[in-house]
Amino acid sequence: MHNARAFTLPTQAALKTRFGSDIAGVAETIYSLRQVLQFGDRIPNAILAGEGREEMNEHEKINYVEFPAKDVATAKTFFSQVFGWSFEDFGPDYAAFSNEGLNGGFFKSDLVASSVKGGALIVFYSKELENTQSKIERAGGAIVRAIFSFPGGRRFHFADPNGNEYAVWSDIAAA
Repeated sequence: MHNARAFTLPTQAALKTRFGSDIAGVAETIYSLRQVLQFGDRIPNAILAGEGREEMNEHEKINYVEFPAKDVATAKTFFSQVFGWSFEDFGPDYAAFSNEGLNGGFFKSDLVASSVKGGALIVFYSKELENTQSKIERAGGAIVRAIFSFPGGRRFHFADPNGNEYAVWSDIAAA
């Protein structure tokens, strides 16, 4: 979690609203400085690339995804170990991730996401399907559907330690 500061700076949007578009460059500079103060030397890549700012949002495109988690800390540990994700906490019941293909978060809930129950299936891509499966198993995930072939590739389904179902696919044939 980032270091807390004793003061807050206005958001970029607030500066543009208050002072108008003719100081957009100043607002951009202040916004960038705000990120440095907030994150120190750990500025997320998404911020450095300009992602996640309101002007980067695409109209009527998928923008964010949220997953239930019986234990948010367990979800953070699992996805950090398997996929190298990093998180920003928003209290004990919510953790957000960014720059992982799609931004999103985990919220505390006793529910689980499963395609069998009609939930959407999030599918990861891997250049090394068997290696990714091993990482998932070592981190406490369960394989719920073994590797199978389909036109265009191979994939498997797994459940994270909270019980949510995901899949991993590859277009690279088995060695």
